[in-house]
This record gives sequence, C-alpha cells and structure tokens, in this order.
Amino acid sequence: MTHERCPFQKHAPLFRNLILDTLANSPEYAAAVQEYDAILLLADRILAACEQDPEFGRVSLIGEQLETIAALHGKNGDTSDVEQRLLQATELWLKAIVRLTLPSQYAELRAADEDQRSRKFNLFGSIKALGLLTHEELDLRPDEWQKLTDPVRQAIFLAKEDRNPISHEPAPLGYTMRMRTLPGALLTLVAPLFVHRATLRQSLRRLVTNTVPAEIEGIARSVSSERGGHLSTFAGRIEWIRVLKQKLDEDPNIEGGYLLLTAEEGTGKSALCAKLTEALGPGDGTLGVSACRVRRLMPWLPGPVIHFGKSSKDPEEIVRFLLAQINVMVIEPVPFPAGLPFADPASFFRPMLERVQVVDEDCVFGEEAESIQKNRRRSGPNRSFLPVRAAESEFASQMDQFRRTLYHALEVLVEERGPAVLAVDAIEETTIEGSGLAFLPARLPSGVCGLLTGRPGTAVERWARENLNIIEPITLRCLERPEIPLLTAIPDDAAEQITFNDRVFRETAGLPLLVSRVARRVHTDQGSLADISVEGSLNDIFERQANEWFDMGPLGKEVLVLLALYEPVAALNMVMIQDYLSRRTTNVPDMPELKSLLRPVAAQIQGLDVQRVKLAIRPFAEYVRERCFSSRDLQPRLEAIASTLAEAEGLESLTFALFLQFWTSPERPKPLRSVAEGLIEQLIQQKAAERLMEIARPSWKKQDTAPTFSIRCMEAAAELGNAPAMAYFGSALLAGRTLPPNLAEGERWLRKATDLGDERAMAILGNRLLDGDKLTSDPAEGERWLRKAADAQFPAAMRALGNRLLDGDKLTSDPAEGERWLIRNQLHDGGRRFGDRPRKNGGNIPSRRLLGLPF
Repeated sequence: MTHERCPFQKHAPLFRNLILDTLANSPEYAAAVQEYDAILLLADRILAACEQDPEFGRVSLIGEQLETIAALHGKNGDTSDVEQRLLQATELWLKAIVRLTLPSQYAELRAADEDQRSRKFNLFGSIKALGLLTHEELDLRPDEWQKLTDPVRQAIFLAKEDRNPISHEPAPLGYTMRMRTLPGALLTLVAPLFVHRATLRQSLRRLVTNTVPAEIEGIARSVSSERGGHLSTFAGRIEWIRVLKQKLDEDPNIEGGYLLLTAEEGTGKSALCAKLTEALGPGDGTLGVSACRVRRLMPWLPGPVIHFGKSSKDPEEIVRFLLAQINVMVIEPVPFPAGLPFADPASFFRPMLERVQVVDEDCVFGEEAESIQKNRRRSGPNRSFLPVRAAESEFASQMDQFRRTLYHALEVLVEERGPAVLAVDAIEETTIEGSGLAFLPARLPSGVCGLLTGRPGTAVERWARENLNIIEPITLRCLERPEIPLLTAIPDDAAEQITFNDRVFRETAGLPLLVSRVARRVHTDQGSLADISVEGSLNDIFERQANEWFDMGPLGKEVLVLLALYEPVAALNMVMIQDYLSRRTTNVPDMPELKSLLRPVAAQIQGLDVQRVKLAIRPFAEYVRERCFSSRDLQPRLEAIASTLAEAEGLESLTFALFLQFWTSPERPKPLRSVAEGLIEQLIQQKAAERLMEIARPSWKKQDTAPTFSIRCMEAAAELGNAPAMAYFGSALLAGRTLPPNLAEGERWLRKATDLGDERAMAILGNRLLDGDKLTSDPAEGERWLRKAADAQFPAAMRALGNRLLDGDKLTSDPAEGERWLIRNQLHDGGRRFGDRPRKNGGNIPSRRLLGLPF
C-alpha cells in the first residue's frame, strides 16, 4: 500500500502512541482497540468519499495535517500550529459523518442553519447528533470536565472547549491545553467511527474511489450493452431473483465458493444474471468524484464484479476488466501483474519439488494447492502470496498470476467494502474447453460469493465442477404459468386473455426465449389475440430469424454467415465486417449504411451500439452453420475470413488461436478444417514467427497433449528462427509433456535457442544438465548456463541459482551468494509478488522479512 490516499493508515503509529491507551481504558470504547486497523481504513474511505466534494472537499486537509504532524514528530519539531488546525477541522469531519450516517437529520440541521433560525449545526450540534456527548454533558462548564467518567468522553469534551478559543478567540495556548490538543483531536476524529462503524460501512458501500482505465472501456461498453439489452426485456422470475439474491447476500455457506446456475439456451440465464446484478447494485446516491463516469460505463457499480461471456474470450482482457471493477471500489488500485512469462516449471525445479512437498494451506488459488519447498509460514493479514524461497521457486504461469491477482484484489475489496459477489455469465461463451476459466480462484476469499451461469453438459461446465469450489449447483427451470402475463403484458382479466396466456404457456412450455418472441409479436401485430402465432420450438424461431436476414438481400445473408462462422471466436468490430464483405461482394456499405442494414435484426445481435457485434444466441449460430448452409456453402466464406485474419494488422494472437482451436477440431467438417489449417500456412509464408509462437502458447499445456494446430504453429515458429519457440518446443520434447518425448531433438532445439541468447533455454538446459534430468549430467556446463541466464536477470534462473546455492543442490553450498541472488531477484521484480500493492518504504514487506531485510 502506497498510502498516498490513506493518511490515517499511513500514520497508524501516531494514533497508536497517542490514543490507544485512552481507548483501552474506556468502558465505552475499549472494543475499538480490537478494531483499530479497520477504523483507520474506514477513516480513509471517508476521506475518499469527501474528495473534491463541493461541501466537504476541505476534509482532505486532515490528511495533509496528519502528514505534517508525523513529519515534525519525527524531528521533534513544534507541531502546535498544525495541531490547532487539525482540531479546527474536526467540525467539518463530524458533519461529513453526520451526512453519511444520519442523512435525514443532516438535512434538517443544514436547513436550520441556512434559514438562520438557530445555529445548531456547529461542533456542538455535530457532537450531539452523533451521540458522542449528551446535551447535558455538552452544557457542562470547562472546569467540570471531571464529572465525565469516561476518558474518551472527557477528551472529546475538552477538545470541544479547546477548539472554541482557537476558532473564536485566537491567543497563545497554555501548556496543558497544548499537550492535550493532539490526543483530543485524534480521539474526536476516531470515536464517531467506532460508534457508527456499521452504518458507515454500509453507507460507504456506495463509494466509487477511482475512475475507469481507458484500456478496458471497450469491454466495459460491450458488457454494459449486453446487460442493458437483457434488462430492457426482463420480466418475471421474481422468486428466482429473491432466492438467488438471498443466497449471495446472506447465506454463509456460499462464502468462498460458487453457485453454478445451469439451463439450456433460451431459458433466460443471462437475463436473470443481468437482473440479479441490478438487484445487488447500489441503487441511487453513489459517492465519489468519479461516480458519474464509472456509472455511465458500468452502471452496476459499485456492486457485484461481473463478466458476460459473449463480450470476450481473452483471459487477460477479462481479468483486466474484473480488476478494473474492483479498483473503482477500493482506495488504492491493485496493479495488474507486470510481465507474464510462460514456462514449464517442472523443467526447472523437478528435483527440488520431488524432494519435499508441502501444501501451503494458507493459500489455495487453483485446482491444486501449490506444492513448495517451504522455509517458514508467514502470518498477518496479507495471506494471499507464498513465501519467497518457496513460491519463487516456481516460474508461475500466466493463469497462475491472473488467479493470484484476482484473489488478492477480492481480499482487498472485502477488507475495504465488505461482502462481495463475483459473477461470470455464460461460461461456455468464455472458453471452449474450460481451462480458459483458470483465472478464477478455485476457492474464493472469505466474504466473496461466486455465481457462474452456463449450459449443462458442456466441457466448460464439467471443468467448473471438477476444478472450482461449487457449493451448490442449481438448474434454472422454465417459466411458471403465473409468470406468462408478466412477459406477454396481457393480464389474466378477460376470458380471451386467459385463453391466450394458456396457449402461450402450453405451446412454449414456458421457455422464456419463445415467450419473449410472442411478447414482441403482441406489441407489433394488430388484431385479435387468437390470430397471434406462437412458435413451439427453437427451430421455428431460428427459421423465422434466418428469414429476416435473408429478406435483407445478399448483404444480409453474407453478414449472417460471417457472424455465425465467427461466433465461436469473438465479437466482430464493424471494420472487420466491411473487410470481409470486400472479399465477397463489390457493393461494400459504408459504416452508416452497415448500421442501417443491421437495424432490422438488432434484436438478434449484441453490441451494435458499441460496434462489437455478435449473434445473441449461440444455438442460432449453430443452426445457421449446420441447418441453413452446407459445408460447400460455408467453405468459400470461411476462406474469406481466414484471408481477412491473415492480412489484419494489430489483431491479437488469441483471436487466431480461438479461430484455429474451433475450426481445426476433429468435430468440424474436413473441408472447413482444411481452410483453417491453410491459415497457418499463410502465416508461415509470411514468416510470422512471433505470431505463430503467440498463437500456440495459450494451449501449450504442462501435461496434456497440445492441439494439433498448436504443435504445428510452435514447430513452424521454431523452424523460422524464433528463439522462445525453440525453447518451448525443445523443453516439451525433453519433458515428454505436450509432445511425445524425443530427447535428442529436445536437446538440439534447446541448444539452438541458447545459441540465439534465449535466457529461458539457458535456464532449462542448465538445470537439466545439473540434475542429469533427461540429459547426460554435466555439472560444470549446467552451472555455466544457469549463471549465464541469471546474469541476464532471467527471474527463474536467479531463483533457481539462489535456491541451489542455499541448499547445496548440485552446486557447492554458498548461502551468502544464494541469498544475494534471491535478493537480486526481488529487486529485479520491483520487490513484490504478483498482485501485491507496492509499499512506500522498501518493497514488499513480507518478502523482505523472509530475506531478513530491514523494513
């Protein structure tokens, strides 16, 4: 924590030295000692709520005054002047607390002051309103202060009396008054926080502390658009909302785990999730200078942290988005982890890991608790990160870093704001096979409840059940008969209306997608209810929807096929649609024409308002690909998409990977698989070695066999001279994971990578030569390569070398040099673990403690 916006917590020693004993000796306030840290955090959140506020913005001066007092105390300087200013600021501070805790009383007192009927809203009135002193106690003469038996009440009373001469009769203060000014001011600041802590915490749940980073505005708009579309048509499901909200808000059994809500497409999972985020949101009256901008982009905040699967499949983009939501609700943002290397940890450290396996029970982030060589157990509030000697011995994967960061950020959110909800809708849209959800902590922090929604029977749902802490699986049922009028807007008043709603319920079986379609027809068609047609199956609806596209002419048909073919990959920006159409037709619409073309089918697509377009219903995309068109129809169109991708500039490699993962799957028709495989050949012809390596990397797993497209891309990148690809490929051949083992080829590729200066290859080769692991043992050469990688500041090599020297593992024991390498690695990493917020003085404190460094 940098403390730039946390002066109360930064100067906790000042409060501890001057007022903690007084609190401990107070029958009324003794319990505040146990909540000391939480009270100071509450104070900093009040400062954030008052930041740039027209009425209470000057409260921020308290932070500056604490800073000055602490600095002068450290130099034994005279603090009397600034202490007096701090005492003067207590009135505005107390008024701010009255506004947060007693809004009605605040409005009355403020109105009375403005009408000048009586001067009640001053320091006297604020102390009385907050119940710090009674009216009778406030009316005591200054020399009667000892009639108050509680030491905190005495201090507040004397602070009130001392403040009046300072404000109204400036004069040199006597010694006794000077000595009690600062403790009295600090107690006056802290006491009301303890008295009203529950109300303040609830009120400050409405606080927005930071603005939205520009990098996530695109996905934020996409999620907001999808959520808004669901809310605009939502009706019914009242009992479901009540039950789910109660579980997420109040059921202690759900804390630390997930509800898994499953249902077939068209049952209304996403709409229910959208409505639930509204029910869990803050309502009106948000606080904070950034609240308006945040609410425009993400109107569910401050509230649940959410992601809608159709908006992105990119784990990094999703985690950045989730982290950004958390950061607008905490005082100091949790940083996104810098540097996201990929490696095979076992290729570095297998002998050490095999020698001693200890599970760190304090920190479970994924499907497996990390097995580590453990030096000592760390205590204290920040329990999310593993000790240096132990955890640093694993070169964490990208998903590990994401998972750690998200877990830590959720811990911070709970600490500052209280219970939290993390919701991910349509998990099957986020990833094809499930591993794309590995950024989610297997077990959520205490105080956090998770909600996942998805289709049953998918690989993603199975992955979630096997790898995440699913507390309760729930199956969403179709609508009940009493809910039908809520969707159709036809009340059960007259016989004709009852008959109509009965028919809708009978023929649709209460499937919300079918009922919603009928409801739209009710609003657009004229005539008798008996004449309104009711589709009884999804195929009937999909056929009608496809015909709406076909009625738009050739351009409508081309855009529909494009969206259906691209649906498994990502949302399409409008420029890519134009690029695709330029390959399929000579009549390419400009942007206004394209938007106008899509407007009649706007109900079938998502993201039109933010120009990230996707078919709203996945089974409809499947229907178009499998029922409307043959493989022969689709092949030239998929070729046009592949050519567009091959020539696109600035397109993320994950987009290529998702395209290839879906379209090279054995489940796809052979002609379409061949088109996708041809995209790889186009990239090879372009000599796009780095692109090929980046495409392969997301599916380059530690144990499972990689998909064929991934192996082909990594091998091609290596053959084109990409050193990191050589290191990955060689390591996989040696380890016998991802690829069948081939020791000679593995060593050849590793040595080629080292010849090109790849530090990862040096570290892998060095460790394997030292251990004789899959290679002929050569300690001298192994040490040379490991030191060369460490000298190049490759983090895994520095950690491995340090640990080996500490343990005498295949190297001559040299604990002093070993610690120097671990310290050097810490300094290279900026002194902190992934997700740790930087400390102001000296890097990450837990890590420095383990290395025996001073704070």
